Amino acid sequence: MRAALTQLKYYFLRFIRTPDTLFYTFGLPLILASLYFFASSGLIEGDIEAVPIGVTTESTPFYSYGEILSNIDVLDVTMMSEEEGRERLEAEEIEAYVKQDGNLLMNESNVNTSIVKSIMDQVKQTTAMGLDALNMDYTTEFVKMESTPSSYIVIMFFGLIAMVSLYGGFYGVQISTEILAPLSSLASRLSSTPLKRYRYIGLNALNAVLVNFAANIILIIYIQYVLGIQVVNHFGYSLLLIFLGNIFGIMLGIVVGLIPKLKIDGKTQIVVASTLILTFIAGGMVPGVKQFVNNTIPWFNTVNPVNIITENFYRINLLKDTTILSQGILIMAVYIILMFAFSVYYLRGKRYDHL
Repeated sequence: MRAALTQLKYYFLRFIRTPDTLFYTFGLPLILASLYFFASSGLIEGDIEAVPIGVTTESTPFYSYGEILSNIDVLDVTMMSEEEGRERLEAEEIEAYVKQDGNLLMNESNVNTSIVKSIMDQVKQTTAMGLDALNMDYTTEFVKMESTPSSYIVIMFFGLIAMVSLYGGFYGVQISTEILAPLSSLASRLSSTPLKRYRYIGLNALNAVLVNFAANIILIIYIQYVLGIQVVNHFGYSLLLIFLGNIFGIMLGIVVGLIPKLKIDGKTQIVVASTLILTFIAGGMVPGVKQFVNNTIPWFNTVNPVNIITENFYRINLLKDTTILSQGILIMAVYIILMFAFSVYYLRGKRYDHL
């Protein structure tokens, strides 16, 4: 225990004595958040545009989905046949089409279709219980028209939070460099001592998680209470996603750091490029890119760790929807376990002829 506390102490001393690391961990995210804010200040607060949907012209003996949905301000309803609905979906003129049985036709899953699905689930539950479906407020739990920020702008801030949660990759590269003897003098000294590799890696990874997690919390506080943009309403699930993102980032850095015959600068650039590309694809820089990727490679963002965090952040904090949270947690856990297993296998029993 004493040795672990000593290692923790020296890790933090080394961290705070490195100005570049302090700036990129704590300073740069705040600067980026400020730039996002000033670049989009005129768009942050405003009404959500009505979601265009098609609704069947057929009705049941007791109620009409068209009549019910037409009373919901957040939906722009057009009555049409199913054949026309399929054509307009193909032409991307509507987001979804409601069939006679209440099921939806849609081209893709996005924020707008999530809103429509959530409303339709409530409508079907209401009608199934024999309640007055025409006078229910279906947008209360899912869309707050007066206070919900513009979705695309908020997604950019969510993307920034997700990107910073992966910053642990830089520390992961450093951990690998310090444990592989041919890569540094410190690693050579560590390899000649009885110190267990897994212990050194575990303690340093824990330290890195604590530091980067703190950077995430500071960023959220800055966005929410200084810039005044509500990004987190449900702290429990949100912090869990950030924590998983931190572990993923560190494990990614450790795996990249194990690449042989590549200097630490090259490995760091790989981590930087990977983080930026995944954030870009998830819409964290240009929101329209996410829509394009979803249309061309529908499965990619499903397994994109940055998009997993971004999408779940949006659903949890703005739509109060946790339907894909367990799927996202499972995918992140699989990534972490696979990278951890690879790292342990690669480092197991490593021996050197000379140091």
